[in-house]
Amino acid sequence: MGNYVIPASLDHRQDRTEGIRTFAIRRFFRLYPAYWLSLPVALWAVWWLQGRAIDWATVAVNITLLQRMLGFDNIVNFYWTLSYELVFYVLCAALYALGVLHRPWALIATLYALVVAFAAVALLGASDAEGYLGFFADMPSYLGLMFTGAVLRQWHDGKRLSLGIKVALVFIILLFVVPAARSFKLEDGLLAFHPVGGWSGAFAILFFIIFAMRLRISHPVLSWLGAISYSLYLFHTMAVYLAYWLLAQPGFEWARGWDLTAYCVLILVATMLFSAAVYRWLELPMIALGRRLSLPRSPAVAQR
Repeated sequence: MGNYVIPASLDHRQDRTEGIRTFAIRRFFRLYPAYWLSLPVALWAVWWLQGRAIDWATVAVNITLLQRMLGFDNIVNFYWTLSYELVFYVLCAALYALGVLHRPWALIATLYALVVAFAAVALLGASDAEGYLGFFADMPSYLGLMFTGAVLRQWHDGKRLSLGIKVALVFIILLFVVPAARSFKLEDGLLAFHPVGGWSGAFAILFFIIFAMRLRISHPVLSWLGAISYSLYLFHTMAVYLAYWLLAQPGFEWARGWDLTAYCVLILVATMLFSAAVYRWLELPMIALGRRLSLPRSPAVAQR
């Protein structure tokens, strides 16, 4: 949950204009370079290997990461989360500019505004909208999850939260988690799981609270996986498509019919190795460049 750390990266002790400038530059170099590398890989693995015609207008808009907002498809479906992440960045910057980003009541107020917006969307029956309308209809739910993580971070860091803030946060978490209980049903005396909408987000919240805020596990391997997690996210689907394509090629008959676990392990290892290389040779240099470019400007330059 990047939203767990993003608000903390906007330093409340810094001049707000300079803070937003620093934040924007560093987020740009953290998000876009690896994403741009994933685009040609996605075109090759998801479109070219499947013989799909390339829609160059869609490709051009995908470069901006604004495709869903503009009514265009994602080249790869999971890119949708990155568009919402951009909106979250903008909202965090706006709250920071107002001087309230690090105040729990402001985050809770934003959360409840999103809950009201989510309820309005549901009442208007716009939840199943397509294109850019679908993007904005889904936005309150996903941004609500992100701001929930932001308040949890303040709680975890020991920031003094009033009882009212804590109760409001717990209520929000329950709104996300409780409906997923409908996924569990008793069938012939046995507990069965039939997923309903929102179940994955609910489980993500529960696991996050358990492992990030209570059962904290520290290990170098886990830290390394966390470091390369963005590249893992960007390239895992491409590895799956490549594996499907290879298995269909002549000469790969020997690799067909294996147990599914074997395929999963091979794909995971290949993705991890590739992601580690991307992190080492692209992400780290770009992060360093972003930090250099975001260094405070000299007073003489800042006054121009």
